[in-house]
Amino acid sequence: MSEPAAQSEGIPTAAPQNWLSRAKIRIAPIDDGVVADEQSTIDLYFRWGLIKQKLDAAEIVDRSFADAIAKVGL
Repeated sequence: MSEPAAQSEGIPTAAPQNWLSRAKIRIAPIDDGVVADEQSTIDLYFRWGLIKQKLDAAEIVDRSFADAIAKVGL
């Protein structure tokens, strides 16, 4: 986050940097397990009425980067 943006939002400039340095971000290919987890979330949101249309995660999840991610070992 740029300093002017942080100031306009009232956020200390170091806050995003601190968060990113502590975050456990992991890049991994999207596999069937990820799609199943997403489907569980979609189903929950649908049951609670947070989304009006039932969606199929397998149809909307982008797996196009899976091979590239696997190749570089991320």
